Amino acid sequence: MQTSRKSQPRAGATQFAMAIAAMVTIASAASTCAADTPPETGTLPEWRLHERVDDPGAGYALYKRRPADSDFDAYRLEAVIDAPPAAVAAAARANMADPASAPPNSDKTILRNERDEVVVYTRARIPVVSDRDVVTRAQESFDPQTETHRLVWRATDEEGPAPQEGVVRIERSSGSWTFTQLDDGRTRAVFEVHTDLAGSIPGWVINPLMTGSVVDVATKLRARVARDATAAPPSD
Repeated sequence: MQTSRKSQPRAGATQFAMAIAAMVTIASAASTCAADTPPETGTLPEWRLHERVDDPGAGYALYKRRPADSDFDAYRLEAVIDAPPAAVAAAARANMADPASAPPNSDKTILRNERDEVVVYTRARIPVVSDRDVVTRAQESFDPQTETHRLVWRATDEEGPAPQEGVVRIERSSGSWTFTQLDDGRTRAVFEVHTDLAGSIPGWVINPLMTGSVVDVATKLRARVARDATAAPPSD
């Protein structure tokens, strides 16, 4: 079992914003699936473009929508990454299973890391309000017909530590990475995530803080891809 802890001061508006925004990174830090049935087609609102950045090395399109039964926005980020899908998927999996990738003000423990599955426990220390924690299970898959790599995750109560007094357990957290190859060999990466923070934190406080954390997930993925490419031995 691997654990990483990142500490920040517990007071101040900056630390509060960082801790809250880190919750979406918690949602992306690991995991799928067993729990809820996916919603029927057409029951969710359309994605709305929130921000687009045209940059060859760091560009993305960010979309938002609000599920009808939640006060918290869901996010979809699309980006093109200069590497083949297998390499990008491996980098995403490595980020999930890396305790050092814990968000600020949080502890990240890898409970299980098997061939196609990762289970992660993350606890965020949030000033002013109760800490949050979540256990997520992520599953990796590859479709040879479409040559699509996927990582899908969802909060689970089937593994990990029991809920603790004074800590709000996140029960609704899910998302995915989807990687497909473009004609030029690069990867079209699509990241989707939704987390309901539960407790007394209102959505109108959280939603404006989440955008930067979603973009940061893609930034960290690009950095991992570049680092892995540099570390890889030269091919014959």
